[in-house]
Amino acid sequence: MERIRPLAVAGALMAALPAQSAIVIDAAEVGPDVVFSYTGSFDLSGLTATGAVNNNELIDPSTGAILFAGAGPFDAYEVPSLEVFGPGGTAIGTATGDTFNVYTSDIVGFAVGYAGGPISGDLTLSGETFASLGVLEGTYASVAFNGETITLYIGAVVVPLPAALPLLAGALFGLGALRRRR
Repeated sequence: MERIRPLAVAGALMAALPAQSAIVIDAAEVGPDVVFSYTGSFDLSGLTATGAVNNNELIDPSTGAILFAGAGPFDAYEVPSLEVFGPGGTAIGTATGDTFNVYTSDIVGFAVGYAGGPISGDLTLSGETFASLGVLEGTYASVAFNGETITLYIGAVVVPLPAALPLLAGALFGLGALRRRR
């Protein structure tokens, strides 16, 4: 029983950590195309819709815009824009999936009525390469005022470190030290 108690405490501490939502966008050259894929969720708590916007299905590396369009207007929220991710201009693509848009003027768009659940989709730029689009490989991020994140990975995908991993490592180290002391 004494061995289980520290594990239970570590588990309870990890469960008490707030879950952080995030949207991750991965860009890759797939055959003759460039595909921007996104997945995740975004908590809109503390953010206010600033209006409705319409859009296309495009990227603009020189302004940090990526638009995964859908039909009709979208609710716009003030969220810092992604960094510029290359010198290229506007390129039109074809999108599938849920509506999600990162605009250049500190605006993020979601489908009207989006309440923070899981979303995913793709934007395919046919017959393009990173070089032809003027896209630079790297990692680009935006953090909303409520702590939510949007991260763009272009090229080699880097798997982010789970937020609770350092806590788990510290707990395991502490358990090892405790056991060694006994």
